[in-house]
Amino acid sequence: GGYGREIKMSWGNAQEPTSILTALNYFWEKDPNIRIKEVGMCGAGLAINTTSTSDAESAKNIDGSATAHDPSSLLVGASPDALICYPNGTIEVLEVKNHCPFFTSNGKHEFAIREFPFREPYLPSHYVPQLMMEMMCVGQECRSAIMIRQTATGGALIIRLHRDDEWLDEMMFWLSKFQIDFVQTGTLPPVDFFYNDPNLKGRYGKFIEHTVRLGLSVEKLDHVPHAKIQRMMGVVPGMTPLYLDL
Repeated sequence: GGYGREIKMSWGNAQEPTSILTALNYFWEKDPNIRIKEVGMCGAGLAINTTSTSDAESAKNIDGSATAHDPSSLLVGASPDALICYPNGTIEVLEVKNHCPFFTSNGKHEFAIREFPFREPYLPSHYVPQLMMEMMCVGQECRSAIMIRQTATGGALIIRLHRDDEWLDEMMFWLSKFQIDFVQTGTLPPVDFFYNDPNLKGRYGKFIEHTVRLGLSVEKLDHVPHAKIQRMMGVVPGMTPLYLDL
């Protein structure tokens, strides 16, 4: 329920700096000249963000409403958790995910703790669009993304997803179509709005299959054991607090 989601979000926010530190330590061991850099919203220089708004404004009805055949007014942007900058000029986006160990017990406001070992697919397919969008918004020179999947007691998994421009082109087609068909017209999307359209089902199905294949294609770089995750110093050896205020 909503209470459980709130706990997971709070956990992720609290643990994000630790996960970025995991990336910093891991890549520094590979090459001390690698830099992990802060970054904000990316994508302002993309062609779609410099042309779509003005094009859409020029195609509105006299009353200001969207026409049925408007060009998309879609604007896109993404904010990776950081950028990984290599000495040779290579740039990768960094995205961290912190798996909350708490789950609701018997539907009450009570929590138990459980964690599962990492297993394939190492990248759930619903994360593919986020990583691809981040790579696109950083720029053509960004050809891959690193994800850190960190747990409370089971260490961290480090994986790499390579950019797929064919998939990105198809993603932009579907985003623009959603913008034109539903956002610009103020229409509530029906259930399975693309898949249930007989004219779109085949193409959309192939896009979903492509997304799943990308999730299966990730490169596993390493599994960082729990003992190597740098957290705050514990008073008792082996009993490291998970929060800075404990």
